[in-house]
Amino acid sequence: GINIGVLDAKLFQHPEFNGKLSQLSGHLPYDFETEEDGSISFESHGVHVAGIAAARRDGTGMHGVAFSATLTTGNIPDSNNVLEFMAQNNVRVINNSWGEEPPVEEDADGNKLYLPNGTYKYIQVTPTSVTEELLPLRERIRAFSKAPVPSTVADKDG
Repeated sequence: GINIGVLDAKLFQHPEFNGKLSQLSGHLPYDFETEEDGSISFESHGVHVAGIAAARRDGTGMHGVAFSATLTTGNIPDSNNVLEFMAQNNVRVINNSWGEEPPVEEDADGNKLYLPNGTYKYIQVTPTSVTEELLPLRERIRAFSKAPVPSTVADKDG
């Protein structure tokens, strides 16, 4: 299978990824944004996305669309230039998950407002509001895309 890059929340070891996670350093699974070694978690959005892409077809639970693929993971934007590393190391497809929870309208006391059907009353998203949020991020990505790729995380520490 191909090598799929997943740029998302921290991706942890999971039984569906046995033998699939590419090591960018001796510290993986690794959170490239906060430089913390990973501990087991099955609730990460990155695990969910990577599972849809490449979970093993092993007769247990679900399997990914490209179940024979390997995975390379990281956060973006980050100071370790994972996107460039992926481009230089045979990652054929890179998934990016962007966004955050949309804002909810509140009353004068700060309580969230609900619609008659019991769901939140979200603040309307417009093309202008999306552009205003993304423009600063575009500059961060542009700056990081020109950074050198470190050979290992350990090299940074001395």
